[in-house]
Amino acid sequence: MIKQLKKNQRKIWRYFLLLIFLAGACRAAYVTGIRSSHVTVKELDSLQLEDCTKLMIVAHPDDETIWGGAHLTDKGYFVVCLTDGYNKTRRNEFQNTIKESGNKGLILRYPDKVHGERSNWAGDKKDIIKDLDTILTYKHWNMVVTHNPEGEYGHIHHEMTSQLVTQEYYRNYQKNDLYYFGQYYKKKVLPEVESSLRKVSSENEAVKRSLLENYKSQQKVVDMFAHMIPYEEWIQSGANRELRDE
Repeated sequence: MIKQLKKNQRKIWRYFLLLIFLAGACRAAYVTGIRSSHVTVKELDSLQLEDCTKLMIVAHPDDETIWGGAHLTDKGYFVVCLTDGYNKTRRNEFQNTIKESGNKGLILRYPDKVHGERSNWAGDKKDIIKDLDTILTYKHWNMVVTHNPEGEYGHIHHEMTSQLVTQEYYRNYQKNDLYYFGQYYKKKVLPEVESSLRKVSSENEAVKRSLLENYKSQQKVVDMFAHMIPYEEWIQSGANRELRDE
């Protein structure tokens, strides 16, 4: 009787440990943003992208507006954000911004931070590449724009996004319609170069600032880069030509 009781206790303990493990795995999947599947053609079809001729790929929600908000006023953009789709607040802010700008968007679930630390995407790059290939080859894009190789101010996710998009773009295309976000200048340096920079129109700057108001959770980030809001001198990859705001 005692032996049977001990045996049952061990079974219960094993089941308990298994439940803890499974709960932890599910929590990890949620926190890191692991997708149950990759982006599919069917998923893209459902977004009705017929009127989208330009593709913008960014690392985080708010990047599309900080570095390209004035261009979004031209409409016709499909904006893909790689991270934070698992974060309800960030996801809603992104979706509201895209809708307000009159464009289409898709936010994926790749990790931004894991357990409070910035993810290095070590286990995600193959999946990101697969999704990028699906999106890049889904249709003919008149323009593809993403972070510049320097990651603007050196953000590792911006740098990796630039590297992966560039790699997959030229693997799939024999043309040069790839553009990068403009060069970043620190606030203290900007006065030395701003006379050589062309500002976006006052109307587009006002729209850009209005769009940024959606990102209430990122107000500190928006404030940090507010000095760059009037500038969006995009650079054509490999040609050093700027796509200026008209």
